[in-house]
Amino acid sequence: MALTALELDTIKRGIQAAQSVTRELYPLLKELNIIYDSQDGAKTTITQQNLDAEGTLSGITKAQLDDAMFVLTATLRGDIENGYAQLAELSARQ
Repeated sequence: MALTALELDTIKRGIQAAQSVTRELYPLLKELNIIYDSQDGAKTTITQQNLDAEGTLSGITKAQLDDAMFVLTATLRGDIENGYAQLAELSARQ
């Protein structure tokens, strides 16, 4: 039995998502991990006072920033690493 239009569209969208993750998101998360979390990285140099002084960042706490960056640089990056082979296989499709 052939794939339905919905099934085929879902697979194609999954391929697009896998391509975006492997080509754009994963490299960015790896870079953020290095810059933010490395020894003497931005995580250690950014202070609450600096955040408050930056108008566009005023109102975010250092803890909120650290928590969000952890999700990006550890949780999401780690999950992508764990499933990278499967994502790469799917992203290689057209």
